[in-house]
Amino acid sequence: MLDKLNDIYVRYLEVEKLISSSNATDDMKVFVQLSKEYKDLEPIIKSYKSYKLLLANIDEAKHIISSSDDIELKEIAKMDLEVNIPKKKSNGRKNQVSINTKRS
Repeated sequence: MLDKLNDIYVRYLEVEKLISSSNATDDMKVFVQLSKEYKDLEPIIKSYKSYKLLLANIDEAKHIISSSDDIELKEIAKMDLEVNIPKKKSNGRKNQVSINTKRS
């Protein structure tokens, strides 16, 4: 799933570059199409970035639990995992829906 989301992100960056180029408005039809695509991709990219941050937070918490000697810090990391793992499952489903919607 992350590979597919990353591919969408790469396309988003390409479209962003195209619509911000100096000759972007030379062909208004293309410009309008790209602008619409960019707008359609924005919520997917927002969700993707949020999901990547969530995964990074989970990885960091796991690392702290496995490598830290600080008991209090480990407890905080465990609490973070208790909150973030259910979010990961929920966000993963939402991202899958976004991918499927993008394909249609």
